[in-house]
Amino acid sequence: MTSTGQSFLSWHRLPREIQLDILSLVARVDQLSKCAAVCRDWQEYFENILFRKVTVHQGDLARLGEISPCRTERIRHLWLRIELLPYDCLRCHNFGRQDHTRNGTIFQEALRKLFRVLHSWKGRNPSHPNSGLTLELSVHSPSDSQHEFQNLSFDDDDDNGRDADVCTIDDPNHGWVGGRRSRQPTLYDVTEVFGGVGNLNIIPPGFHWPAPAVKHLLVRRQTRRRFGYSTLRHLMNCLPGLEAISLEFWRTDFRFQQDAWDQGI
Repeated sequence: MTSTGQSFLSWHRLPREIQLDILSLVARVDQLSKCAAVCRDWQEYFENILFRKVTVHQGDLARLGEISPCRTERIRHLWLRIELLPYDCLRCHNFGRQDHTRNGTIFQEALRKLFRVLHSWKGRNPSHPNSGLTLELSVHSPSDSQHEFQNLSFDDDDDNGRDADVCTIDDPNHGWVGGRRSRQPTLYDVTEVFGGVGNLNIIPPGFHWPAPAVKHLLVRRQTRRRFGYSTLRHLMNCLPGLEAISLEFWRTDFRFQQDAWDQGI
């Protein structure tokens, strides 16, 4: 008891149910990283929240590899967002056409670095609550939402509408007036946002890092680029512990390309 007559109870003497109620209440604040620094008990609780879902770009992969094993085991969902080069539409003249060769190199190098990191993550104990790691892959160019399709979003579905800036699109040059389309996009515009006719591929030699920690592979509809069939096959070979796969690929208007992909060519 203090000189003012107030009494304090040690954290460790509180019933676990009360501790969890307090932690759940504190978890509603934004600065969870500071909460994790209070004590070891708080660190374990809040790091499970902080590391539950990790989103990285290809430039973050080196730092991802520096995360300690005790923290990587807390990750349940890892989302790699691969960003390709910007490009022009028929009305802009800043970047030029899409460079499929360079984009293919960016795509392959990002996956190569990712699997080099995941290879060092040990397979998890099936009884561990975080045993199933979901690997999500997405590919986009910043230009996808800068021309005819400025209403596109590449954010997480869980984040839509939360702290988002609401603005009205007004760009007559790209067919937007007062937040509404003033004209229909052309076939060329649609093809460009889907990455053109070609697929994204990886070259097998040198791509040999198995990632047994991954149990679920996810590609959502935010990704409008197409992965080559051979790319998917090599990804499967690098995921020996895979239990589930969710591919939300768009179908293409080019029948010869769709037929070839469906047949696994």
